[in-house]
Amino acid sequence: MVTKIFLVVAIILFVPLMSISAEEPENEILLHEPFLVTSAGQSLDAYLVKAAFDKLGVKSDLETIAYADDLEGFNQIIIVGGFSHKGIASAGLSFLDEIERVSQILEKAEEISMPIIFIYLGTFFLGDSREVNLIEVITPLASQIIVYVECSGPLSYIYEVAEKNDIPVSHINDVNDLSEEFSRIFLF
Repeated sequence: MVTKIFLVVAIILFVPLMSISAEEPENEILLHEPFLVTSAGQSLDAYLVKAAFDKLGVKSDLETIAYADDLEGFNQIIIVGGFSHKGIASAGLSFLDEIERVSQILEKAEEISMPIIFIYLGTFFLGDSREVNLIEVITPLASQIIVYVECSGPLSYIYEVAEKNDIPVSHINDVNDLSEEFSRIFLF
């Protein structure tokens, strides 16, 4: 009897751990060059993403304040989420302007069937509701989501929406070497 109980407890405890520790498939997202990288929230994270692609020799353009019309000539868009008070102010935007700009990009991308890759590093999340609002606008419309596993942002919401909408989620384990992480996640 004790052996059976031990076996049931072991299965309950260790089966979930096996799925958590499983290696993610390599090169699961196909990138079609050229693609556009833009910010949603004007944090510096979009610059980190662009620098990682540059290091890999991948052709991408960075327009931190891209508009819907800027999608022409690109095959995909990567939206990097992260709200920054200073970034919004230095861009000369209000938060409502930023929400409207991002919403228009998403609408245009859907209209022309352009894949939307949402990258959320959450490296500067301070619990600001505006960042959560941006995430709520972007997440349901993403074709793919990439998140930093140790970010301080609302991962549970992102995972919930991704599961509900059948959106694949990939993970970044080391934000200090994005190019290495991207070479594992993306197929160029």
